[in-house]
Amino acid sequence: MLSSPKRGGGSAAERAAKARKQEADAKLVSDQIDAMLEEEKNNLAKHRSVIRILLLGQSESGKSTVLKNFQLMYARDAFVRDRDNWRGVILLNVVRCMQRVVEALIQADEHDSGDEQADEDAPPPLSSILTDSHRRKCMRLRASLDLSEKALKARISPSLTSHLPRSRPSTAEQPLVDPEAETELAVQAHTWNTLRLESGPKAPSSSRRLSALPNVEDLQAASANPKDPLNLTATCRQDMLDLWFDPVVKEILAKRKVRWQEWPGLYVRCSTSPIHASDHITSFLNDLDRVTAQNYRPIDDDVVRARLKTMGVSDYSFVIDQGPRGTYMWRVLDVGGSRTQRHQWMQYFEDASAVIFLAPLSAFDQKLAEDRSVNRLEDSLLLWKSVCASKLLANVDFILFLNKVDILSAKLRSGVRVQKYVKSYRDRPNTAEAAAKYFKDKFQAIQREYSPKKRPFYCYLTSVIDTKATNAILDNVGESLLRKNLQTIGVL
Repeated sequence: MLSSPKRGGGSAAERAAKARKQEADAKLVSDQIDAMLEEEKNNLAKHRSVIRILLLGQSESGKSTVLKNFQLMYARDAFVRDRDNWRGVILLNVVRCMQRVVEALIQADEHDSGDEQADEDAPPPLSSILTDSHRRKCMRLRASLDLSEKALKARISPSLTSHLPRSRPSTAEQPLVDPEAETELAVQAHTWNTLRLESGPKAPSSSRRLSALPNVEDLQAASANPKDPLNLTATCRQDMLDLWFDPVVKEILAKRKVRWQEWPGLYVRCSTSPIHASDHITSFLNDLDRVTAQNYRPIDDDVVRARLKTMGVSDYSFVIDQGPRGTYMWRVLDVGGSRTQRHQWMQYFEDASAVIFLAPLSAFDQKLAEDRSVNRLEDSLLLWKSVCASKLLANVDFILFLNKVDILSAKLRSGVRVQKYVKSYRDRPNTAEAAAKYFKDKFQAIQREYSPKKRPFYCYLTSVIDTKATNAILDNVGESLLRKNLQTIGVL
């Protein structure tokens, strides 16, 4: 006799057994979550206290770089594990920088032809020093770099990508040819680096990280895939090297006042302090041969110098063992600095132990990305004023980082004059030392006038991509905050 067909996925007993198993699985997951929450609670309880540090400042002021310095100091192993995740970002920085070089050369060829030049004694037009070889390389790179940029963006953040305006020196003489070149990749904090940039076939999602370099088989497979980001960059590598190290190209960039010193990856070697920068300036473009190699792996300095806009809040916790004084948890929050994100700041004020505010002094001649009528340094002063005046932060110590003084020094030595952009500067010496003192005095006056309560003025002249100097400053800041915390709880 044929058995009657089973309905509802089996007999009543089987369905009951399945329901019991589902219930048991759900309870197991619930118990695991409860255990994680209890472990976190116990972890917090065993530390004397949590010191919360807010990183505040406008977009591109250096907040994310300070956070990288904290990671280098207090989470070195995790920083090293994540280094390879930055390979795609560094390549994207290189591609975007070379796009600017190519567009500057094309504009020089098109707009500086000298057709309307009437003065016979005038210098020859820039187009006259460009050769057909320059033009061919520019045309090849224009197409190749566009494809590389799109592929790298898609691999860095395929679904969470948005675009924000890029700050540009107010002295730029010509607009960029491509309007999209005025936008910059921006990704959600904590999400962009979950994908692996690799050559060859895509790995399973569970292993798509940059923790390992592609193997030989992957590299061979990549050669057959023209859309692979690494392969796309490799195809235009020689043209990039030829153009960037060509003296004619450097001459055209200088005459067209292209400020490549402000691009991602810059490092100005300092002698005794960031404000005494030497003439030795390097960048990712100067390191093209190394960073575009197939076997390239980022080093610490590369990661610190890499630039990637993040949206939202980056929240990192570090446990610091102070020996007899116990262990402390440092919670560092990098809050977005663009105008559209500043409304989020206030919700983090109440629990803050300290604020590190970054103001880039080198931005004295730049316009705000979101509003071209606003000077970036003036915007920093207004932000500082609003933060100082906050009653929620009345009892919180402020640490002011007047950042990018290395770029400020290099910029002033190149002939850019502060008084042209800051009228109140008047006839003061056009040196980094004088400019830094002038701006420092302005920030100090604002804090003194607008703080609800009298507070000490802590100010540092910084170049936060200089990890050695920055780590020394952060160590000093950390010790001061720790002593204040111990006094608060009655230990000192």
